[in-house]
Amino acid sequence: MKRMVLKINWLCMAALCCVGMLMAGCAPPDVVDEEPVEKPVRVMKVEEDAFSRTLSYTGEVVPGETIQLSFQVSGRIQDLYVEKEDLITQGKLLAQIDPLDYRIGLESAQARLNAAQASLDQIVAGARAEEIRQAELELEKAREAAAFIQKQLERMEALYVAGAATQAELDEVTLEAANTQSSLEQAESELEKILAGARVEEIDALRAQRDAARAELRHYETQLNRTELKADTDGRISEIFYKGGEMYGEGTPFLALRSDKTKVQLSVSRHEIRDIHIGDSAEIRIDDEIYSSQVVTVSRNPDPLTRTFPVEISLPDAEFIAGSIARVTIHIGEASGTEIPISAVQSGDPDYVYIVEEGEAVKIPVEILGLTDDSLWVSGLSAGQMVVVEGMGNLEDGEPVRIREAGDVS
Repeated sequence: MKRMVLKINWLCMAALCCVGMLMAGCAPPDVVDEEPVEKPVRVMKVEEDAFSRTLSYTGEVVPGETIQLSFQVSGRIQDLYVEKEDLITQGKLLAQIDPLDYRIGLESAQARLNAAQASLDQIVAGARAEEIRQAELELEKAREAAAFIQKQLERMEALYVAGAATQAELDEVTLEAANTQSSLEQAESELEKILAGARVEEIDALRAQRDAARAELRHYETQLNRTELKADTDGRISEIFYKGGEMYGEGTPFLALRSDKTKVQLSVSRHEIRDIHIGDSAEIRIDDEIYSSQVVTVSRNPDPLTRTFPVEISLPDAEFIAGSIARVTIHIGEASGTEIPISAVQSGDPDYVYIVEEGEAVKIPVEILGLTDDSLWVSGLSAGQMVVVEGMGNLEDGEPVRIREAGDVS
């Protein structure tokens, strides 16, 4: 019995030793802390400076404005003095409608005016025609003076109510108005006395006939002048819609006149249109030639299809082919910012760069202010900061970095 107990104890001890040995063999090794990997980067120290803000676009050379010219009378085309593509100057006679009917109408109107004036002169002959004409002239002057001073009085009363005029100034104009009215009444009385020998109603009727004949004469004079079509501006004839001898209807287009000057047309987004104004200087590059110009038109109404805003840039007096591509840089003022390589800016919302602070990469949002051939002007950085210009592709905010010196290729 004793021997069996000892055997069991020995077996238990052996089992415990095996378990201990297994546990010792399965224990994990000591954990070793690894140093974080520093990513190599190149940096540049930035400074803040002033620069000229610009906006760059690709535009198209387009013809200048085209206008359509029309006669303001109807008739047969008698003469055509220009041909298509002729270069003309303002005031040049372009074409003429047969003036015969309008000349006859003018002569008839002149005859009716002469008859009306003769009838009026005859009925007032007993009252000394010259004296009557003088009295009528004085009456007309008095009426004009009274109307003028009445407007002055109304204006002065408004100023007085608003506190912008004194009582003395108002009284002075009021007195002048009263004197002018008195002069008007006196002129009317003088004319009535002169006309006392003839019936006033009859004289008034003849005077109305005379005035109507005079207006008719002026109408035919105007119509006769309108049988000539003259250029309103310099330009080039781009189209002629009628031939000599054809009948023409008043107001229909007769020919098209194109400005011989060309311009560059751009499409600008709504975010940038507010920065562009008429008169802004612009630089235009066409076929490797550079021209200085300025903005001449800025539309505040977007194109219904593209939702962009049309902007036009003038071109100098030279031969440009419509449809040519123009690269335009518009100068929109001065600003302060930081110049960095284009590659340093990472796209995002907003855009950003990395700077190095205390051995770590720090993500900084920036706003792009301008563009040059190989760099950007941005805001959001401070003078003296170290901006990452190489090695920023795989960086993350807060990662440790090592600044590579010149010649360091590691």
